[in-house]
Amino acid sequence: MLSVTYGVLWQITDFEVKRLEAYYQLSKDGGALAAESINVDYVTSLSWLRPFRALKLRHYAVAVSSISTSLAVSLVPTFGAAAFVLYPDRATRLAHPDQEKVIRLHAIWSRLLSSTLCICAFFGIVLLYILQRRRSGLLADVKGIAGLASMAVVSHILVDFADLDVVSHSDIHAKLKHRRYILRNASLAPDDENPFSSQEKDQFREHYLSENPHPRMLRLDGYLPYVIGLVLFLAFIPVFLFSDASIITTKAPWVVTALAVCIKLGWGGLETDMRMMEPYYILSKRHSSSRTLTLDYTAMPFGYMPFQAFLNGHVLMFLVGFGTMMTELLTVLLTSLATVVGTEFLDAAFKPPEVHHGSDFGGINAGQETVSSFWISYGLATFILVYMGTVATIVFLRRRHPFLPRQPNTISSHLAFIHQSKMIYDFVGTSKLSNAGMVRHLEGLGKTYGLGWFEGRDGQTHCGVDQEELVGCYKHGMDFQGTNKPWNQQWDQYE
Repeated sequence: MLSVTYGVLWQITDFEVKRLEAYYQLSKDGGALAAESINVDYVTSLSWLRPFRALKLRHYAVAVSSISTSLAVSLVPTFGAAAFVLYPDRATRLAHPDQEKVIRLHAIWSRLLSSTLCICAFFGIVLLYILQRRRSGLLADVKGIAGLASMAVVSHILVDFADLDVVSHSDIHAKLKHRRYILRNASLAPDDENPFSSQEKDQFREHYLSENPHPRMLRLDGYLPYVIGLVLFLAFIPVFLFSDASIITTKAPWVVTALAVCIKLGWGGLETDMRMMEPYYILSKRHSSSRTLTLDYTAMPFGYMPFQAFLNGHVLMFLVGFGTMMTELLTVLLTSLATVVGTEFLDAAFKPPEVHHGSDFGGINAGQETVSSFWISYGLATFILVYMGTVATIVFLRRRHPFLPRQPNTISSHLAFIHQSKMIYDFVGTSKLSNAGMVRHLEGLGKTYGLGWFEGRDGQTHCGVDQEELVGCYKHGMDFQGTNKPWNQQWDQYE
């Protein structure tokens, strides 16, 4: 339980570091290139590859935070399960159930656990040092589409996103990668006075973002392997508990914990994708309330998100968030089950009632679980895995179709969706408002919003987020035959 809690605390820290890193880079003296700030995706990138990408971009806070979080989430629970050993061994306990039992620390695994915790502590100190020495450039917590719109309305940054509303990440990267931007007084602005160097020109030739408009865990190639893994793991639990395969957990009880951690990491990817896409999915349904513009599930900490989603009436988000909480419990349950002999409890369940009056039958003397606690743990673990498979299937069936031209996983992707929106005028003078203040401001306007095709401020048809009424809905793969007005086109903007 302690190791799981430790990992959760690191996850909360890592979430905030990743979310705010781009703003830290933009607030530096001289700003930052788009390729190392607004074009960077730390939301959907693989956790084990993220530190390498961060080091390449010299984002040291993200690098140390990602390394520490990966160690705290995966290795600490695994080493913790292997470090504490019940003595004597299982064969002796079965032969002499009344013999005194003690918990000992395994020499090798305990040292690996201590070393991992020391590494996490060291990186935690480094992270604190980095964060204390730099500024964010923010006057309020940036949340949702509204937060970015309030920062972009003051300057001319939206001009750079002309004709980028339906293009891919590679096209956005190709156009913006060498442009420099700054963040001052909660306002994003282009910095044309500091041109890029020749070294920077060669450094950011390629991009690493997915060209698929839909996140992996919401697609078949992400859903199917994960659900198959859940089913296999669900079948593996009774095998190692009630058959001769229990020798696996006898020799290496940490294997079960490691598999549970893998299941948890996969579910974390599903939750991350749902957090990112949910506001845009709501907007795609048209006529959404103004609260959708301030909705940002990626900024909500672990444990708080599912309850907020429930209050918002977003049932699917609640189910996914609640599943994340249960995956942490799953690790604890399976760690305890890996130390017992399931056949002993199976025999005890079918003993004649009169046998249960024996002095030694308050529990099973050959392990760490009582009869009641074993069956409760086993039942809960089975329920959690079935729950995860069911919810993952519902999510796939409800969210498998792309409804955006690209994933909204970078600041530039968000800005491209609103660069011609008429609603941008509503955000003048709102950069210093808190999230609650922004909600009150937008609700006072009484407008509704949607995602689709709309007539922009230039008189042309664009795709993105704007106030209703829109011209039409966005359907991925279908070109909208709108009412573009060539006589309104500023041809001098084309290069």
